[in-house]
Amino acid sequence: MNAELRELVEWFREWKRTQQIISPYLMVYPRYFDFRSRTKPVKHRFIQQSWAQACEDAGYRGQYQLRDLRKKGLTDEFLSQGENNKGGHETEAMRKHYRLIRPPERSKSTLKSLRDAEER
Repeated sequence: MNAELRELVEWFREWKRTQQIISPYLMVYPRYFDFRSRTKPVKHRFIQQSWAQACEDAGYRGQYQLRDLRKKGLTDEFLSQGENNKGGHETEAMRKHYRLIRPPERSKSTLKSLRDAEER
């Protein structure tokens, strides 16, 4: 976790304390939602709609969109640390799905041995 991400996580934790929200989830719905929703994790659709509304209010309607960074994060982890399962995927197919770069597959060698040529 880098310093910026640590600051963001701490901000969410402090925000939950000020809202008097007790939940194991980091991102939860704000207090103005009904009591049953307050401890539930925020859904992707809610974040997208909130972002779209904020862009529209700022005068940038349709110019910006949210992107899922899971693929980039898991690809970066793969490139820096090699094979791992930090995404928590149970199948190899899903691990490959969340990698943007495919490792080179083993191929047949096309190199010729000079020693073999000299012996003939």
